[in-house]
Amino acid sequence: MYGQGYKFSCRKVKETFGEKICNFSNCPVKEKVDANKKDIAVKDQQIDPKYDGLYTTRFIKSSNQVRIDPHPDQIADWILDVNDIITYKDTIFVHRDGCYRTETETVVDKVTRTLNDICKGVNSNNIDRKIRDVMAQIRTKSRINIYPFNDYKNALPVENGIVIFDFENHSCKLIDHNPTKYKFNYKIPIKYDRGIANTIIHDMLKDYTDTPDKLIQILAQCFMQAKGHGPYKRAYLIYGKKNSGKTTFIELMECMVGKDGFCDVSLDKISQRFQIASLEGKLLNLHG
Repeated sequence: MYGQGYKFSCRKVKETFGEKICNFSNCPVKEKVDANKKDIAVKDQQIDPKYDGLYTTRFIKSSNQVRIDPHPDQIADWILDVNDIITYKDTIFVHRDGCYRTETETVVDKVTRTLNDICKGVNSNNIDRKIRDVMAQIRTKSRINIYPFNDYKNALPVENGIVIFDFENHSCKLIDHNPTKYKFNYKIPIKYDRGIANTIIHDMLKDYTDTPDKLIQILAQCFMQAKGHGPYKRAYLIYGKKNSGKTTFIELMECMVGKDGFCDVSLDKISQRFQIASLEGKLLNLHG
């Protein structure tokens, strides 16, 4: 009938051949109606265009519903493209404020929000499984096999960038944070300013001891070991009369390494297994 070029209205076809003709699978009118229903159902999902390419749609004719199939590998790539993420074993690190931090839950939250934006209504079923699928892709794509991963012999991360040392020429320079090249999992919470005289702290320490360089050596060894030198395996006992600056110097070291850079484990507990775990990732153990 269609091959001979005849044109009939839908109403005329029904009058001539009966109502059941509308179930004919090749009916162009029905196909057009189904396409319109699919377009309307897709629009009803109201998925942000920024997620284009991260999912496919399937129109279920029997229920006039659109099924959304998220793509775990593409969602993982999309998240990794806009975030600096690395994985060691099952621990996920996210680069934030100048260094990589253990933030597995942060990544899970990003994945959850993305999937909730894509899979709405009936498509939100089995969301936990979809989250696991995306997280598995992220862990695989961002995995590294070396830890610690901040073994850079001539670099030290600070608040306003990374200080690069030239030990041969006794010089240094400041560069911007670079999460791709320098994967630090710590940061010294001070700003490097080449214009500030380095005698201020040294003169202060002279008021406490005749050998201030020995106190400075503690921090020097701390930072050198953080850069991958050593290990020095040194313990220092700071002693002196009352009000001789012992506590002040300890507070100075706390400020230099930051609250995340030190722990407080007493010597009598240092051999206990669970206490040793507190030393992991710390620059100093300060106990007073």
